[in-house]
Amino acid sequence: QLPLPQIVSLANFSSTDFGNAPPFLNSPRSVEICKKNGVEVDDLVPKSYGYYLEKVKADRLEVVATKREDIAKLRFERGEISRRKLIRTLSGERERMIMVEGLGKKTKKKVKVAGMADVEEKGGKTKSAEEVLMEREAKYLEKVQRKTEKELKQ
Repeated sequence: QLPLPQIVSLANFSSTDFGNAPPFLNSPRSVEICKKNGVEVDDLVPKSYGYYLEKVKADRLEVVATKREDIAKLRFERGEISRRKLIRTLSGERERMIMVEGLGKKTKKKVKVAGMADVEEKGGKTKSAEEVLMEREAKYLEKVQRKTEKELKQ
């Protein structure tokens, strides 16, 4: 088992193997974003199908056993979709916070954002970390809009 990374943030939460340790965030920005949005670390942890099946049984629904499994499956799928959306939303807020902090600095130094250095573009132009983040955020918002439109059509 690999040791846990020193900093666990929204950016690397999903890919972090906590082993037997309870999941946690220790990045100040990630902790602040979660607090602002009323999100607990447990809300970010994937739940198993068994978790939802037990919840359906505990709800004491008057349904046959096969219906319980169907209901649990639907809740499991919906829970995972909601969890991933929550992580994406919070990660976006975290990146915006980093960008705002970087833009607020009044020094001539180039700002390193989320471990990114300046990025070379094909035309030989160098983009600052802020420009890279702005483009990334714009692409993300377009992707979310397309996905939302697709979901609405269904």
